[in-house]
Amino acid sequence: MMIRYIWIIFVVIFFLFSLYHFYRATKSISRASNVSAVKTINGLPLGIHEFIESFNSYIDILNKENRTINIVTGLAYLSASATALISYFLS
Repeated sequence: MMIRYIWIIFVVIFFLFSLYHFYRATKSISRASNVSAVKTINGLPLGIHEFIESFNSYIDILNKENRTINIVTGLAYLSASATALISYFLS
């Protein structure tokens, strides 16, 4: 009978992990603001605007990948929780 309690513990833990990853999938890194007071120093362009655009595109890629990874991980934990629940009923 002790094994049934262990399966219930696994169900709860895996379900909580899946909720955490689904929550993390809704969060993202904020983009850098593109406001630059100084565009040149001694007539030489700083290139800050181009850097910020490139950096923001990198942040967009990271946000998309992190969202996908967290959703897949959440689904994996949800399936582990369902498997533990089935094992609970079979034991």
